[in-house]
Amino acid sequence: MSLSEGLLMSKFILLLITLHIVSCGYSPWETKIDCRDYYQDNLQRLKQIEAATSGQLAFNVAVLNDLHNNLSDIKTAVERINQRDDVAFALILGDLTEQGLAVEFEWVCKALADLKIPRFYVIGNHDSISFGKGIFLENFAPFDYAFTYKDVKFILYNDNVYEFPEAPDYAFLEKEAAIQGGETRRKTIGASHSPPYPNEHTEEEATALRQFLFDQNFDLTLHGHTSPLYLLDEFGTPHFTSYNVNGARYSMLFVSDADQLTLQRCMETCIDAILEN
Repeated sequence: MSLSEGLLMSKFILLLITLHIVSCGYSPWETKIDCRDYYQDNLQRLKQIEAATSGQLAFNVAVLNDLHNNLSDIKTAVERINQRDDVAFALILGDLTEQGLAVEFEWVCKALADLKIPRFYVIGNHDSISFGKGIFLENFAPFDYAFTYKDVKFILYNDNVYEFPEAPDYAFLEKEAAIQGGETRRKTIGASHSPPYPNEHTEEEATALRQFLFDQNFDLTLHGHTSPLYLLDEFGTPHFTSYNVNGARYSMLFVSDADQLTLQRCMETCIDAILEN
């Protein structure tokens, strides 16, 4: 085979490989995924659970975040949560993916679909690159939304300021945090990927956000994205940052019938999270 023939054959093989990858959905331009876990479908399931447990005020929530395509640990964490019989629903606090690619969303979506409980997502900074924003909106949830379970309001919001310079949406947070006439509200809990501390935020922005959350009477906020913390801020609002999923880790939020909020960090077993001032 001549040199020119060899080069031609190499180009042909490369073309076949590229076409195979694209056909399998590995293209960075792909936006369709074979998995949909939309919040409204999960909300209908949650309403059924709420109706079936009417009169029972206490409930528990599993928290997963920073999954980054770690399918093995996601699978193990899902198995551990499924072994419990005390979890009403799960919060998935962003960074499902590493590069915001469709195939990554599909892998993680299918892994999380094995959870026996409803799931509610917030978008992470890694989910917001490539075509991730559109994929997330179509298959998981709006960037900002809220729901109430047993008179506890969960406000899920986007706080990825690098990818969304106007985030968070203060008007949305204020509107959802406000107690409406005739509403019974036990607690108000916020959840976003990034915590209200300097990282993506400047010090001034973070302080202003913490002050705002306190002024809107948030009782607790839940996050991922950075090193695990459980801090009471200078205004009096506790902020919990969970571990990433590495090691099949997850967290648990417990809401007692007396409206007490407690948190645990879990692997094979769980330990109480200690609130720091």
